[in-house]
Amino acid sequence: KIIMKRLIYIFVLFPYFSFSQISVNSSNLPNIGDTVVVSADYSGTYSPGASGANQNWDFSTANGNPEMLLGFIDPATTPYQATFPNSNLAVKDGLTFFYLNRSVNGVAMMGVVDSGMIFSWEKVMLPAPLNYLDTLIYTNVLGQMDTVLSPPIPSAFLDIPGPYLADSIVITFESINEFIVDGWGQVQMPDSTYDALRIFESLYNSENYLVRLTDTITGLSQWAQPPADMQHEESRYLWR
Repeated sequence: KIIMKRLIYIFVLFPYFSFSQISVNSSNLPNIGDTVVVSADYSGTYSPGASGANQNWDFSTANGNPEMLLGFIDPATTPYQATFPNSNLAVKDGLTFFYLNRSVNGVAMMGVVDSGMIFSWEKVMLPAPLNYLDTLIYTNVLGQMDTVLSPPIPSAFLDIPGPYLADSIVITFESINEFIVDGWGQVQMPDSTYDALRIFESLYNSENYLVRLTDTITGLSQWAQPPADMQHEESRYLWR
């Protein structure tokens, strides 16, 4: 059982009532001119409740003041649009600009500019479309590093058995987001009740290796891929 030590709620939905299964598509995504109010309750302990169909998740007692107003703007009105030409949606928070791409497949982060420093950061933030029992997995390449080993080292040092010498390594750094839609129903917030899907999101970081090996007996070379090193970073529940 997962207990949420804090509850962050975002007012982006319009209240309406339905007892049929819910679907989220690109028409439900934020667009230019929209404003999101972010509030947080750090004082209570909240349970995410049950999964399944036609659920009711009651967070009506959440008590938090608005902490942030996120206004979605046209990237053309910002100073760094040329750096992120695929961005068609942006958010400005003080001296920080977030560049996004909005499409029928959801909202994805393109990058961030913080006080003039540019960071490329490709990540799916709000996937679409979403339906009950969907599982969506996105892999984002964060960077790559090539290393030449001179002199070559025995492959046993890299936990690769055999009569091999390793002379090159390519490391790819990835983040993996998994979205599992495990429930639908109504979520009660302090201001109103909303139809929503519940999503269990998990984030993993992964390092994938390619190693060039030379057989010391035959002299032949080949690329080998050891098992990836994957680390679980966090999991959380979302309602959309």
